[in-house]
Amino acid sequence: MNITMKVEGLRELGEVLQRLEKDVQIKILRQSGKSAMVPVLEDMKTHAGFDETVASEHMRDSIKIRSSRSKKTKGAVLITVGPTKKTLYESESAGIWHH
Repeated sequence: MNITMKVEGLRELGEVLQRLEKDVQIKILRQSGKSAMVPVLEDMKTHAGFDETVASEHMRDSIKIRSSRSKKTKGAVLITVGPTKKTLYESESAGIWHH
């Protein structure tokens, strides 16, 4: 499966963000990044395995969009989409998920 995305206006966004306070910059980056990742979240939930005979939390129910400050680049935000580490570990242990 291939996913293609086209992003426009990043240079202009960068110029505007440089004029804002750092806390406001981070807030805007987090909000816009999370909004941009909603299609990925929906696709992951749609294609995640589901077994109705299992009583524990299903992987699709733990898939979330998360944001954190980048440790490598000052002023950058990292946006990730995926299951919780606990759910991923349980799936790997059960032989359901391999990465």
